[in-house]
Amino acid sequence: MSSTGYTSRDQVLKPKARRLLETLEKTSRLRGYVRRCMIKNVKQNKPPFSPEPTNPQVLVFAETVKEIFILVGRLPSLELVTLERFDIPFEWIFYICSQPNISLGIAISFCLVYGPVELPSDRSFNLTSLSILASNIGDCMPAMIHMIRLSSSLRELRLDTSWTLQDLFKKHVDSPGISLPKLEILKIYRINLDHLEFFRSTPNLVDLRFKMWIKSELGSSPIPVNLLPKLRRFCGHTPLFKAFITGRPVTDIETADTTGSFSRLFLGADDNIAFEDFSPNFGSSVDILSLTWRNCTRNQALLQYVSEQCPKIQHLDSTPTVPYTKEELEKRLQTVKGLKMLRSLRITSLEHVPTVRNLGWERRQCEALTSEGSPHLVSISFSSLIDWNRKIDSKTWTPSGDGLPVSEMFARSGTYGDHGYMTNLPNLAELISLQDL
Repeated sequence: MSSTGYTSRDQVLKPKARRLLETLEKTSRLRGYVRRCMIKNVKQNKPPFSPEPTNPQVLVFAETVKEIFILVGRLPSLELVTLERFDIPFEWIFYICSQPNISLGIAISFCLVYGPVELPSDRSFNLTSLSILASNIGDCMPAMIHMIRLSSSLRELRLDTSWTLQDLFKKHVDSPGISLPKLEILKIYRINLDHLEFFRSTPNLVDLRFKMWIKSELGSSPIPVNLLPKLRRFCGHTPLFKAFITGRPVTDIETADTTGSFSRLFLGADDNIAFEDFSPNFGSSVDILSLTWRNCTRNQALLQYVSEQCPKIQHLDSTPTVPYTKEELEKRLQTVKGLKMLRSLRITSLEHVPTVRNLGWERRQCEALTSEGSPHLVSISFSSLIDWNRKIDSKTWTPSGDGLPVSEMFARSGTYGDHGYMTNLPNLAELISLQDL
């Protein structure tokens, strides 16, 4: 790409992208097969707000972008457009979202969107999902929010900046009626008490995810149960449990503890809610079936709470803040044995080298968990290196994962025993088939 400016489309696009564009322009049959389209690293050498709109460089770039989006609008089977590191005039986002024969999702990341456009109030848009990540929307934000409000088919929305949310929430709160009737998944930065009325526009929301560590000002009372009546999955820190889980049919929770904070805007260690403050199933109106708890500072207390208050849980993933010894982990596994419906377990707490000896210990724990705990267990992990799996009609646990090559190396060439001397070992495949491992 020329550093002195663009003089043709050949300088805006790299050769591979240029050839693809030309092929799609010529071949209608090929256009019919395209379902996902990614456009990235299309940047101007001059600022898009150049005071020289007739500058050849600006004109060539604008014409190239126009050709790209007109082509995208001619892809009849298109489902998702990903825009990354792209200087985009908003009029072309508007263009592809308003094509009558396309229902698609758009993901915008690290982009500059410029050139506000007036949207007709009676226009509907065929957006099924919209994600905006680390992008500068600037003066186009009112038009973007207006487009979201008119996207009655929108099923998933992800916004990562608080000022975007404030504008969006206010527009929805000030407007009567249900504007997002099909929205099922919402991933947002934070929310405040003033914006809760937004959820009157999302009666079918089933999946709500907040960015971890960010404080939200919601007060101490639960949100009225008539808001979010269908919520099934919640991702957020424990101070939000009472507001969003209590009284709702949540079955799937993802959360994390915090250990410190450098700003009052972020959650600190004092914000972690004590387990004795939770009612059964963390306040959900139904049984919790899946729980993921990252950076858990209170792993033993969590396992005890889950064993007593979430007896029908099927999937448990609890990652502690610090690694465990085998003895510490074994103590915690005694508590896990009380969960008789468990199907998968991840307590990635061990940092030992996956030697044959250590694999034997892990396998014995897997066997004990199924014989003394849940007979439904088919997947277990004690470290990030090894996963254990079995078929439901088999008693044999089989290891897999990145740590196996290390074990195979030890098994082929010998390994250091407990006293530091070399011990000859048989082949790993033979060893893991022995019942006494």
